[in-house]
Amino acid sequence: MEVIVDVRLNGVEEKLNSLGPKLAKKAMRKGLKGVGAVWVQEVQIQSPVDTGRLRDHISVEIHTSGSEEQGSVEVGPADGKDGFYGRFQEFGTKNQPPNAFLRRAFDATADAVVEVFLETLNESIEEMF
Repeated sequence: MEVIVDVRLNGVEEKLNSLGPKLAKKAMRKGLKGVGAVWVQEVQIQSPVDTGRLRDHISVEIHTSGSEEQGSVEVGPADGKDGFYGRFQEFGTKNQPPNAFLRRAFDATADAVVEVFLETLNESIEEMF
């Protein structure tokens, strides 16, 4: 499952570009880590709990492109045995209805993560100036 959120950096973009590619990428990664932390917490709250292994194995991956202009955050069940059943919970099976815990977590935090990203990005930029 992939959800793409395009955030416009009005007013921040010029400052970010003036940092140069290395520092801009560093600031972008800090902002994305803030988003990941919010999502991990909400996914853990929304995840179904039987043994707790799914809830306890939610992972976050931060990716930035070669330029400072794009980045992404992937949050979901970790690879491996403990997170394997997350896809069955999210989408269901022929014998089990879906329990869309990832979708609920995203919907519950959609506005908050944009704010967290912009605040963290601004703080990072201010620290570097």
